Amino acid sequence: MRVLQTLLPLLLALAGAQGATEPDLARFVDGALRRASAAGPELEAAVAAARPILPRIAAASSPALPPAAGNPWLSSHSFGPGLADYARNSGGDPVHFETFVEAARRIVAQSQTPKRTPDATSRWLDAQAGHIEAAIATLGPHPARPALAAAAADLRVIALFARFHARRQITAVHYNLFRRQLKLTELIAATFQERATLKVWTDLVEAAAAGPEPAEDDAPSRRDLLPGWREELRRLAANVKDLEEQCCPPDESLKLDDIWRPILDGDRSPPTVEHTAPAAAPAGQPLLVVARVTDPAGVQQVRLRFRSGTATTQFATLEMFPGPDGCHQAAVPAGFVRGGQEILYFIEVMDQRGNGTHWPDLDQGFPHYTVRIHP
Repeated sequence: MRVLQTLLPLLLALAGAQGATEPDLARFVDGALRRASAAGPELEAAVAAARPILPRIAAASSPALPPAAGNPWLSSHSFGPGLADYARNSGGDPVHFETFVEAARRIVAQSQTPKRTPDATSRWLDAQAGHIEAAIATLGPHPARPALAAAAADLRVIALFARFHARRQITAVHYNLFRRQLKLTELIAATFQERATLKVWTDLVEAAAAGPEPAEDDAPSRRDLLPGWREELRRLAANVKDLEEQCCPPDESLKLDDIWRPILDGDRSPPTVEHTAPAAAPAGQPLLVVARVTDPAGVQQVRLRFRSGTATTQFATLEMFPGPDGCHQAAVPAGFVRGGQEILYFIEVMDQRGNGTHWPDLDQGFPHYTVRIHP
């Protein structure tokens, strides 16, 4: 999960560039996790579950991170109270996370992707929220110390923030399917899902107002952010009302007819990848990448994605084919392997049932391998 944690310093830096006049989510989360860690070992599991949530949401759901300071979404913690705005978000890491627009296009075309899909991100966020809530429950209704009670209240808000975006991931896909196909049933599905999303934000506002406040420090508190969250609640409610006026016919049975539903059962496991990356390589020679890829359903595709560590270009792509030993391999061309630079790469895999992933695993480390090229 270190890959997504690297986004948090960026969020904090962008927040700082805005000035301290408006409380922001990144600094609240950073302060809440710091205080919860200091409150005692009872909340270690909750802190571990909460730490990657904001970076994951930023990677998958935020408007594209701008190159300049003054990021407007840091003060819009719903990442767009209007569903149409949220559904256009491309996230901070579109290389590894499928956008909502891409998801709708894939579903209509009945194609596949190795990227993290919105429904996979939704399941992950709900699971993290569940881990936080389970850890908080062990404290009982009256935590032994005020610091624990305050930290538990903060973590409860972070869990609800995860559940809000978990539901909106699905809502945004339904909405983009409606826009792409003009199917009223998808708009109805988006509206009903957005009602559930609004309920979670309502719970978040109530949770932010409850519980004791932590001791003062330089991070914003729940109460500092509460006025902005209440204003977002008003806008989210107005958005739901607008959707209801657009979509809801007298016969609501249409909502059950021919809509997209995330797949919740069956084989969802991607191929297994075994790979050891070289720490360094000589300049002017092809950089060979070898990986053993296996899956009970059969391997459909293996691709190498690579770029220079100093470049701003997109990742280039090479097919990886099985060699004599059964391992898949591809070589970065020698002309690309320049001395004094770095090569960044990751491996895309897909099985015959359409389950895909990127390797290295985003949940375990950085999103790519880095190879230093000798001068």
